Amino acid sequence: IVTNLMMLKINHLQLYVEGRSIEYPSFKEYQTEETPFLLEEYEALEAYAKIRGIDLVGNMNSFGHMTSWLQIDDFHELSECPDGFVQWGFPFPASTLNPLDQRSLDFVKKLYADFIPHTKSRYFNINCDEPFELGRGKSKEACEESSVETVYLAFVNQLITRVKQYQKQPMMW
Repeated sequence: IVTNLMMLKINHLQLYVEGRSIEYPSFKEYQTEETPFLLEEYEALEAYAKIRGIDLVGNMNSFGHMTSWLQIDDFHELSECPDGFVQWGFPFPASTLNPLDQRSLDFVKKLYADFIPHTKSRYFNINCDEPFELGRGKSKEACEESSVETVYLAFVNQLITRVKQYQKQPMMW
């Protein structure tokens, strides 16, 4: 696919990472039932893309879309809504980190420490889209006192600061 992108003159590619789909050395014990994309494989793909004029950008969920992590007992208490939530009339399991819990930030920082040093692009996508539960669970009071946007931005700004410490330009959707 990288060669096809090169032929189409596309010079930017992001490897979307959700949950435990990439190797995190600090969390190997939680990846035993999965076959994550190894960091060595990521580096090889990045080198392959670079030769073809394509910037492979690291991309990792850091706020919402954390379901596979939050289903693990050791991380479940980091959930905004540990009992899950209802969206569009359907029940969903917990998927959003509690932005008020310092342990959520520490957890993401550790994931970044495992992944970002293996990326060579000057960019890194932190995602941060669809934190559906925000303001519905543990952060409800804080969101009512200020706003959902304020609580969201406070957490995201901490992630941005962290990514910049790796000399990366943060991206998000």
